[in-house]
Amino acid sequence: MTRRTIILWSIFLIFMVSNPSLLSAKDMVSEFLSTDEDCTLLFPKKIMLKGIVSMCNNEVTGPVEMVIFNNPVTKNFEITVSSPIISSQLFFDRFLDVIRTDTAFPSANKLLMKKTGYDKRMYFMDKASKNPRDIILKYNMEGKEKKKKTIFSDRNTFPSDSVLLMYQTLLLKNIKEGFYFDIISLDDALKIRMTAKYFFTDDVLSLSKKFNFPKGIEKAVNPGIKYHVFEMKTYGLIDLFVQSSWYCVYKATYPYEFVAYWGGNGINTETIYMMETKTEFIEK
Repeated sequence: MTRRTIILWSIFLIFMVSNPSLLSAKDMVSEFLSTDEDCTLLFPKKIMLKGIVSMCNNEVTGPVEMVIFNNPVTKNFEITVSSPIISSQLFFDRFLDVIRTDTAFPSANKLLMKKTGYDKRMYFMDKASKNPRDIILKYNMEGKEKKKKTIFSDRNTFPSDSVLLMYQTLLLKNIKEGFYFDIISLDDALKIRMTAKYFFTDDVLSLSKKFNFPKGIEKAVNPGIKYHVFEMKTYGLIDLFVQSSWYCVYKATYPYEFVAYWGGNGINTETIYMMETKTEFIEK
């Protein structure tokens, strides 16, 4: 077999495993998330979190507060993220589909604005599209639109800032296994195939020994205490150009509150970890 033939066969095999239509349906996250299941019935009324957010390879760090509100009137999830370096308002319906999100980088985060080229971003589903699940992303800088893009979306597609909700939903459904899904990277408006692998471990930080963690994370992810962890890694042709991985950590017991998140491609990394958690349950 010639070198050229080997290269062509290698490209073909990579294409085979990269093509969504060629993957077994049981491996896709949609196998576990029904299109008509009311996920708000699984969640407590409100989860309030306080911790630290670190961005741009730990060059920009600040306190952060996150509130996940399961609105009993609208049957929607309302997530608020407040920090001197990032603020977000995220709205998802009871099926985890996006309604609308708005994220802004305050002037204190000039480094991130320089790297991304925008200071505000928003996205929402395009109900007027032939595929009403398509997602429109808009990026602004100083009040002017810098970029707009429409991305094809289906039940296996999740924007990067919705995966925290997705994983908690899976835990509440007692789903603790690996799968494939497509993530929308919001910094660069790209849809990327990912694999997700599940761990239940008391040595969380060792899962990514080479990652440059910010100081203090060991106070949130305590050695010797078990956590649920989902590891995400890029999959398919993109691995020829860049390899990235992310980790999402949750408490071991119901309702499996979010504890920490970190990841990146080595060029730009980010970390969030929570030191305080307060949960309000729905009265029955």
